[in-house]
Amino acid sequence: MFIKKIKKITHSGFTLVELMVGVAVIGILSTMSLVNFRGYSQKNQVDLAAYKLASDIRAVQNYALSMKEFGGDVPKGGWGFRVSSDNSDNDEYIIYADLQDISENWRGKYGNGIELFQTIDLPEGVLISQVSLGGNNRKYGYINNLPPNPDIVINSASQESNGNFQDEDVSEITITLSGAGSYTRKVKANKFGLVDVE
Repeated sequence: MFIKKIKKITHSGFTLVELMVGVAVIGILSTMSLVNFRGYSQKNQVDLAAYKLASDIRAVQNYALSMKEFGGDVPKGGWGFRVSSDNSDNDEYIIYADLQDISENWRGKYGNGIELFQTIDLPEGVLISQVSLGGNNRKYGYINNLPPNPDIVINSASQESNGNFQDEDVSEITITLSGAGSYTRKVKANKFGLVDVE
């Protein structure tokens, strides 16, 4: 007798449940990586803003060293840099030329005849959260470089309009991400011209 073998046909593949579990796992992993990437991108913005701010402080020093002119003259009071932690303008900083005589009371400060050279806007969501000069938190900080040496004068004020300024040895500017506040970078400058990002 002749016996015929019958092959059992099997279909290989995934069940609907296995496919749904696989899609869910991929979705969770994608979401986690996107959230981490977004956080990394925001931290990167703070880092870039801190290094740009430090670079601009050094640029102001170079303006004074090279006796850069403003309006056809070398500024008598030098070149300055102004930061503020006040909510009205803590998303920018200012580079200015001090056109006043260096013997005047307002020497090295922004205002009273001092000319605006450039306003630099910080990236969206990045703010100057703190200006600490001489260990004291202040609303305004000024780093002024007097040509040709340049002698560096660091001033601070709790209010810009009252002219109550104090000379300081060290300036510390804290940059933070708006809303989160958990990631910060500090830009430090001292009267010897050293600038550092921490």
